[in-house]
Amino acid sequence: MDSHADQAVVGDNALILYEWPGHKVDVTPFLDDLGCIDAAPIVTAAVTYDDHSVGRPVLLVIHQAIYVKGMTHNLLCPMQLRHNGITVNERPKHCTPEPTREDHSLIIPNGNYMIPLSIKGVTSSFPCRRPTGQQAKMFKEDGDYLELTASKPIWDPNSS
Repeated sequence: MDSHADQAVVGDNALILYEWPGHKVDVTPFLDDLGCIDAAPIVTAAVTYDDHSVGRPVLLVIHQAIYVKGMTHNLLCPMQLRHNGITVNERPKHCTPEPTREDHSLIIPNGNYMIPLSIKGVTSSFPCRRPTGQQAKMFKEDGDYLELTASKPIWDPNSS
């Protein structure tokens, strides 16, 4: 989770399912001295979350994400998730007076599904990996996947 990212960003551990034609952005970091990534493609990507509570992997689809080749992790924009109806409970359990199972988690209503978050330092995350093409195909054919971000309308982080 990256509350400073204004759009999801995926790296090499995500499987690119689709590149949005004509949609590219220039990526600038928090310091000008770090340089810029010109014309990074906007993609639909998938990651696999190994859910040990149900004993099977779950395919998570991230629409309208910026792809940064060479990046080894992914960044999720909480506002973009909320725009898709995902409940983002970012407050860590140790900061919650009476924590419940839903605290520090992502709740995906259309799949009636919850992903617990872990914390390292001040960063909340969950483990995921790149799915194989065969896994993605099986999930896609079975319709067994959850969408973290919306495919439409076009995400505009500057919209009121």
